[in-house]
Amino acid sequence: MTQTPFASDFAVQLIAQAPPVAGGKGEAAPAATGGVPATGTSQVPLGPGPQQSAPPGGGLGLLLPFGLVLIFMIGFSWWAQSKERKKRAAMLAEIGRSDRVSTLGGIIGTVVEMRDDEVVLRVDDATNTKITFSKNAIQGVLKKSRSAEAA
Repeated sequence: MTQTPFASDFAVQLIAQAPPVAGGKGEAAPAATGGVPATGTSQVPLGPGPQQSAPPGGGLGLLLPFGLVLIFMIGFSWWAQSKERKKRAAMLAEIGRSDRVSTLGGIIGTVVEMRDDEVVLRVDDATNTKITFSKNAIQGVLKKSRSAEAA
């Protein structure tokens, strides 16, 4: 059976850590070792070491920073979303006749008529094709009308 380099290194370390044997052939150990016969093995305990006590607070000390970071991220997300909602509501409120807009579906048209929550867009000038959309379907204003720019 061949030994791996790790196994031979481990064996060398064990031998180096072993206390010296008095006389070499099972003789009694000197009085310095407390009268225990030396067997050539190290005095390292094989079982688990002394039990470690639980950290103060029952381990909840690490939970507090994670909780604070989570609360901060949720708050920041809510704040950014609220800001975006206000910006979109202002954009929808400012839409007027003759504005060039794009919808969420990618249709581009000119505002012809506005109702409470609907917008009528002219999407083709040659055939005068009009489509009615919900105001919420407007993604953005591409070009404001000249009358709105002058005001």
